[in-house]
Amino acid sequence: MDSVFRSLRATAAGVLAAVLINTTPAMAGVVAYTDRAAFLAAVAGAVSADGFETYAPGAISNNATLGDFKYTFSDTVLPMVVPGGFGGQALGGPFDVFVGGDSLSLTYGGVTALRAFGVDVLYAPSFDSIAADLYRLRVGDGGNMGFHAGNPVLDSAGGLFFLGLVADAGSEFSLVDMLSIVPLDANGDPALVPAYQFDNIAYAVAGTASVPEPTTVALVLAAGGLLAVRRLKVG
Repeated sequence: MDSVFRSLRATAAGVLAAVLINTTPAMAGVVAYTDRAAFLAAVAGAVSADGFETYAPGAISNNATLGDFKYTFSDTVLPMVVPGGFGGQALGGPFDVFVGGDSLSLTYGGVTALRAFGVDVLYAPSFDSIAADLYRLRVGDGGNMGFHAGNPVLDSAGGLFFLGLVADAGSEFSLVDMLSIVPLDANGDPALVPAYQFDNIAYAVAGTASVPEPTTVALVLAAGGLLAVRRLKVG
């Protein structure tokens, strides 16, 4: 598998250039993103991160908690903290990767729900371009249950792309599913889904204050300076 991800490193730049879709329409108060920069701009507030770097490598037990999330999955899925395809550590399965049809759920353990969740997906090379919507990030609870972000059409060389979900106020969620689906080919047989990993989770909780515009920050600082001057004069 190491040779597969060496190939990913060499082609990542070209693949990222091929990911042209930034967002998909909102549904039930949630917007899907396939561009991390657009996702972060939409969040416009404090974002927490988890790159799997602080966890011991190896298998993750069902219902175990890593960081702020509880991991649940079926008996056929064996998630592990593994060497990442682009360095560091990532979330994968046996032989360092997940395969088509694998699925796991992450439940946020904080006192409030999430308004945003995103993750990088690293995928292996394929013989042909990869159809859209094979890899998915899906809302797993609340009134938005089932809404998902799916990959755009991807280059066959392998590489990295992003999936994210941002919810409006009142549409927050606590459970997300990270999965792939296995389509049928022209003969009605299961098609091959390139192996993949998850990495660099980004998430934001409900009620997180937006980051002030730079001009607003400047005005606040200026006002604070005037108050300080006045206090000095009075004293």
